[in-house]
Amino acid sequence: MPSRFGLPASCLLLLLLAPLGAAALQYGDVLVVDQLNNRILRVDPNNGSVTEFTAGNLLSLPQSIAVDPDTGEIVVLQANDPQLVSIDPATRHQFAVGQSLLLGAQPTGLTMSPRAPSIFSSRVLFVSCAGSLFEVDRPFFGSASTTNLSAYPSPNESAVGNFVAARDPGGPNPLDIFVATSAKILLYTSSPMTEYWTLPQTTLQGLGYDPLDQYGNGDRLFFSYQYVSCPSDFNGVFYFDLRNGLTPPQAGFGDVSVIQTGGNLACPGSIALSDLATGSLAGAPFPIYVVDVGSIPPRIVEVTEPGVNHVAATLPEGSNATGLAVYTPEPHADSLELVAGSALLVLRRRRSSGVH
Repeated sequence: MPSRFGLPASCLLLLLLAPLGAAALQYGDVLVVDQLNNRILRVDPNNGSVTEFTAGNLLSLPQSIAVDPDTGEIVVLQANDPQLVSIDPATRHQFAVGQSLLLGAQPTGLTMSPRAPSIFSSRVLFVSCAGSLFEVDRPFFGSASTTNLSAYPSPNESAVGNFVAARDPGGPNPLDIFVATSAKILLYTSSPMTEYWTLPQTTLQGLGYDPLDQYGNGDRLFFSYQYVSCPSDFNGVFYFDLRNGLTPPQAGFGDVSVIQTGGNLACPGSIALSDLATGSLAGAPFPIYVVDVGSIPPRIVEVTEPGVNHVAATLPEGSNATGLAVYTPEPHADSLELVAGSALLVLRRRRSSGVH
């Protein structure tokens, strides 16, 4: 899907004082939330340069971040006085999403619907909080309403470390929303939410979904976790292949495939899926970026093939990288913006080349 805003082409990783969430802008850029400094930064993993993308204004203890792969819109979930902030990637203007949204207690996880909205609306958002999953509908710019989709199966599920991923099964079927708590992967298709997989003796650290492509590749749910205390050769990055359906996997690791364990991933944190290159695992999004939270300071590990990785960057002293995400929409798309006061209306135009 082409992006609608033109930005410099480079693959960027963001390093900061307290990065809690990350998402790509476009052209392979990656944004990381610097929560303690109320800003969003970006850095180039090829040369380690760090730039400030936006800071202050509406950003107050930003927690998580997501990016619309079509328009490039950036949405940030705030931890302080929970709210959502929309950021225009071209002008970097910040706009409040709705007013006084009810996002539940301690919202932490954020993702966007993979389905494109109608021309005047914005993508639906999904927010995980302590015990519930919320949907945020945005029928037109600046407006928003929330719906409590479902409570978690167990009332004791914590919001700390929640990650959210959305899967589109195609056709009129409802979306599949995965929510990962510290010890479980939950699945919401319709209420009530169910337990998809219970992680044995472990702490889940990251979650990401690779969509099915036109060649029948992809449709995999990736996750990083710490099976035992760090560092350990049992820790690493794994995935479920969903192409045969969403039947809950068997207990343990019988249905789990391995990307990488031990070594630089002996103490993995958040993961970020990319499609800048193609690995030997058909349809897998390579490179995959993983935060090594066991090193001081933390490091960003780039996995280029199953079992093949290197340290792409070492974070500055005092940093605490606990969130990371990557997206690479197609560049060089047309865009038309109309700005009137605090309202921004993006009129989507299809490229003359016919690429969608």
